[in-house]
Amino acid sequence: MKPIRASEPFVRFGLVRFQKLSITQDIMVSEPVTVIMQLLPQRNVDLIDHGVSENGARMLELVVRGMGSLDIKDLDPGTLPGNETSQWVKDFDLLRMPKIRLAVFHEVGIGPSLVRTPCDPEGLQVDELGQTVLAEAEVENDELVWKIDFTLPSGLLRDLGPGRFVSYVEEVDRRMPATYRPEPISLNTMFSPDKFETSGPRFSARIAFLETTKELLETVP
Repeated sequence: MKPIRASEPFVRFGLVRFQKLSITQDIMVSEPVTVIMQLLPQRNVDLIDHGVSENGARMLELVVRGMGSLDIKDLDPGTLPGNETSQWVKDFDLLRMPKIRLAVFHEVGIGPSLVRTPCDPEGLQVDELGQTVLAEAEVENDELVWKIDFTLPSGLLRDLGPGRFVSYVEEVDRRMPATYRPEPISLNTMFSPDKFETSGPRFSARIAFLETTKELLETVP
């Protein structure tokens, strides 16, 4: 299958400074300055509620889709000297596609009184920041599609009480750093995933997907 390469057009803006109270009309408007802005590919996010299971858990599915890149400029670690090339190839493959991160929170209140509690839903392996990195995207109709299923157990719903459940979705890229603090750098360090850098989010979304009222919680088994 051919790699899908995202179309990321650039938009050019012309900016000027306008000063109405200038001493002459000739200098009311400054010389134009050109600014270029990159437009990233569109993303569509669906958080699907599949209802309640027999044990009272809320079943959910996250789907993120859109155009994206399937590859980066190639570097074949397998051609490098050493006896760990198979692991280097595996680690380098982590850089080829964008990553989707998901975090789920329970929120109570608004504004200054907002209390946000990180959640650990079943089906998600969260890190120390409460985030889950979704599995690699699949290709469907010329789009990249990331999917994951998770559940909110009935015990979690009761323990947190009334409020709203919110998901935070981010798309990030992982890249090898431009420089390393220790020099010269060894191949083991160069291809170590803990040395890869994570870009700022190319896409982010906050989705409030479930309101847990007192009446609703009374029906939870």
